[in-house]
Amino acid sequence: MHNEAGDTSAATMLQPGQTIRPQLSQQTAIVLIESLFGLHVKTIKELNSYDDRNYFISVDNNYDNPHIADLWSHGYVFKVMNSMDSFKKHVDAESAIQRELHKAGFSCPQPVLNVRGEDDPHSQSSLHVVRLLIYQPGSLICEIAYTPDIMHQVGRYVGAVDRTLRDFSHPALTCHRSLWSLESVPSLTQFLYAVTDKSLQQLAEDVINTFTRDIIPNLDQFQRGVIHGDFNEQNIIVKQRPSATPGEDQQYDMCAVIDFGGSANSYYVFEVAITIMYMMVESSVIDPMKVGGHILAGYLSEQPLTDVEFDLLKVCVAGRYAQSLVMGAYTYTLDKGNEYLLVTAKNGWPQLRRLWNMSQTELYDQWRQTIQTYNL
Repeated sequence: MHNEAGDTSAATMLQPGQTIRPQLSQQTAIVLIESLFGLHVKTIKELNSYDDRNYFISVDNNYDNPHIADLWSHGYVFKVMNSMDSFKKHVDAESAIQRELHKAGFSCPQPVLNVRGEDDPHSQSSLHVVRLLIYQPGSLICEIAYTPDIMHQVGRYVGAVDRTLRDFSHPALTCHRSLWSLESVPSLTQFLYAVTDKSLQQLAEDVINTFTRDIIPNLDQFQRGVIHGDFNEQNIIVKQRPSATPGEDQQYDMCAVIDFGGSANSYYVFEVAITIMYMMVESSVIDPMKVGGHILAGYLSEQPLTDVEFDLLKVCVAGRYAQSLVMGAYTYTLDKGNEYLLVTAKNGWPQLRRLWNMSQTELYDQWRQTIQTYNL
């Protein structure tokens, strides 16, 4: 959903007014695909994206790439990365993480070798890095009803990913940070002007100030490791479970995760907070304030959280709301035709206000009661 990566220096962090999204036509994308990967495009459709351009393509059975043994029948995603990420080595870490998870049995996009037999996208474009990834079939989780079962599955899946990557490291992650890293919440103040409603601007500012006061000084008490960093409703793939009985309500299983642009060496409590926030935004079957209990029940079955982490989780969830809402409003000022940037805003602002006004005791009591039902 977002990818403006960089290290902690100002030169590599997104600055107000800076435009980084690629500008290209579908025809240009087709030419790049054919020249770099030797595939002949039959159909092409642009997908939702924040700062990059992503295209779903189907290809002809005839191709000119000796490094592709068999075509992937489900199609491919052609990704043109934003100009900021294109100068970072983070994409190398993304590919390494995807390979590591693939070895462990997780379904996630795998990079396709170019006609030169390389998977190093830095050699392919001087301005925008391009990648070709196998497409993950299924439905986006935002296309189905959020039941307690699927929320529990999401939490368990996120925990399993974090546990699998516990001993993983990559040099590109050492200094990597972006405005979408949760520890960057204090930097949101320079983008608050994009929120034109003064009451909402004040709400976001209150969250940012509390996060700066309560979370930043406690970072050294949090468990750290490599995280996906963006388990949102556009990055989780589900598949329908075969119905045992005719007329039975459809059930789904989580089957894949995509978009590793937010991956980082960060904090597990941030991974949980990010997941809870995005699952709350689209929840209608479950009261959004109760979603966290199902996510936590699944996550804690794979990975522990300390008492300190649990105690600060509400502020972390609110911090991600503020981050998504403020940056969505800001980016929309630069790209007013991209309605995807406002996906979170409709439900997000009312939910953030409700979350922020709810006592921590009430919220955590709800979460703990839900967690307990899975432990019976």
